[in-house]
Amino acid sequence: ANLTYEDAVGQIMPEIWDTAVTMITWPVMEIMKDGPVNATAGQTIMYTISYQNTGTDTAHNVTITETYPVDTVFQNATPMPDIGDNIWLIGDVSAGASGVIFINITIDANATGLLINNVTLDYETPGFIVLDPVYDEWTTFLSGPYMTMIKAAPAFANTGEQITYTITYNNT
Repeated sequence: ANLTYEDAVGQIMPEIWDTAVTMITWPVMEIMKDGPVNATAGQTIMYTISYQNTGTDTAHNVTITETYPVDTVFQNATPMPDIGDNIWLIGDVSAGASGVIFINITIDANATGLLINNVTLDYETPGFIVLDPVYDEWTTFLSGPYMTMIKAAPAFANTGEQITYTITYNNT
């Protein structure tokens, strides 16, 4: 703000000014998912979900929702979910505070390809304004076992002749 004024006799006095800074506080939630890069069908693997409030105010009604990949079965988590096997009602997360969730799932014995796993975090401001959800995803490649097989036999045989087949297999 600037102030210009005159003294009592009408003489212009030096301009004076000042500023004021208002800090606006706001929660800013972040979430990160981590897991194995590679796994095999039938294996039990662990995902780690880390969350943190990097903002300047408390995030309210924090809820984390895990979406498990197709061909997997939830085994356990620390802490355990509050609703079903995939929803955690975290509550309030103060500025600078963080937390971790560990989840174990078992991959179906017939699963192949990629496991795509995602997590969503929803939260509100202190005035209970719903903010955009934050999201992260992790992809695990299902490797092996991959079997190969080669069957070999003579190209020709006579009627009634005994022949030998050779079968070679490999687990790569």
